[in-house]
Amino acid sequence: MTVERLDELLSVERLDASDDVAVTIAEALHEAQGVVLADERANPEHHGMGTTAVVVHVAPDRATVANLGDSRCYLMRRDEFAQVTVDHVWTSPFGRSLTQAIGSSDGIEPELFEVTLEPGDRILLCTDGLTDMVEDPDIAAVLGGAASAQAAADGLVEAALERGGRDNVTVVVAIV
Repeated sequence: MTVERLDELLSVERLDASDDVAVTIAEALHEAQGVVLADERANPEHHGMGTTAVVVHVAPDRATVANLGDSRCYLMRRDEFAQVTVDHVWTSPFGRSLTQAIGSSDGIEPELFEVTLEPGDRILLCTDGLTDMVEDPDIAAVLGGAASAQAAADGLVEAALERGGRDNVTVVVAIV
């Protein structure tokens, strides 16, 4: 439901026409939140469903990024690899809990980031199915060493699965 709603609301035409891409993305995430919560109210068997989200809009010289939860965006520029987003988690001796996610509560506040882009930059969007299984230096090695975006995505999924793949592993890679 979340992906379908975001796909409807974040068309290339709408984002390109937007005066403020970050606001447009945040509004779309709030709309997706409303769809999920309405479905949960209408279908009690869906109680507790939710999802994390990370969204990026790439323009010629910048990327606008938004996230909720612990799905992440990373940027690799030459040999520098950095996490762009901030995880929305609370950690205790008993484990981790999401503090924000679509479907988790009535109030969400997507975290918004602007990143200047350069030719050759690599953008990675991923779920915790990757980051819980593969350490950042290993992610950077696969991302930086791949000949194409598809090869990087395939290599990262393979690395997570080789290490046990305890959760779904979703990976999107773009090369500027």
